[in-house]
Amino acid sequence: MVEPIIPAVLEARDLPGDPVANAVRANVVRAVRTLRTGCDTLMSKPQAEGKSRIVGARYAPGTGHVDFLRSSVSGRTMRGIALPLAACAIVAGAAPARAQDHDAQLWTSTTMTTAVSGRIDATLELHSRYTDEVSRVGQVLIRPGVTLKLARGWSVTAGYVHVRTDFVGTAANDEHRTWQQVGYTFEQDAATGLLVTGRTRIEQRFRPDAAGTGWRLRQQLRAQLPLPGSDAIRAVVWNDTFVGLNTTPWDRHDGVDQVRTFIGVALPVAKGVTVEPGYLNQTVFRIGADRVNHIVAANVLLRF
Repeated sequence: MVEPIIPAVLEARDLPGDPVANAVRANVVRAVRTLRTGCDTLMSKPQAEGKSRIVGARYAPGTGHVDFLRSSVSGRTMRGIALPLAACAIVAGAAPARAQDHDAQLWTSTTMTTAVSGRIDATLELHSRYTDEVSRVGQVLIRPGVTLKLARGWSVTAGYVHVRTDFVGTAANDEHRTWQQVGYTFEQDAATGLLVTGRTRIEQRFRPDAAGTGWRLRQQLRAQLPLPGSDAIRAVVWNDTFVGLNTTPWDRHDGVDQVRTFIGVALPVAKGVTVEPGYLNQTVFRIGADRVNHIVAANVLLRF
């Protein structure tokens, strides 16, 4: 299994950047070259007639991202026309790992908020995400932000995120994001106590090891309802939909990228301290089978 990739490793050893990523890319290019020039009639004839195209891609099992290295057509076209031919190159370029359609995970977060002034809050979020059947830390996020509270339940927020990702089967990477959002609160139902809030967020995503800025829209709606017999304990449901607005060399997926849906309870345990445990379903849309993560979420909210 090692010998076939030795030529690619030798080709990439003097290139700048991540040697593993460079070797994987070189291996994909070699695989594509072999398929294009050494195919039998079944594959070569459609290529000659312009009915199909063989492209190289690197598939990351941990994120579901497929990075097409040499393609002049869209991902949607690839799904219907060239994906069967690209599959050989995808397999050749994928890092060795166990790719699953479903995964059990544990996500923990702590959100700390303090008032800077009467209308301005400062917030720091710390997230740890345990992936691969809750066997390892797959992702860590640090997200500071500043919120300006406006009239009638409106607010505007801006912030930064540092994301460290280390999924099985992919090279560990860092991502930096700047983000801006508008928050809003709908009128609370007096009879039931139902409160609906929402936020619309725009993210600019950067990676230090790759070119390009990814733009992404995130739309969240959240509803909370006091449970019978208790005004303090509330049922909580929210949905967060991610929409890629463009593609980059490191993320070829635009359109709806993933959907997260949470159901749980909000438990005030002390003054300024609320715990929100629950179940979070994350569906990541990708070429091929979608990835579904079943997550036990434990969120702690602190207000000083």
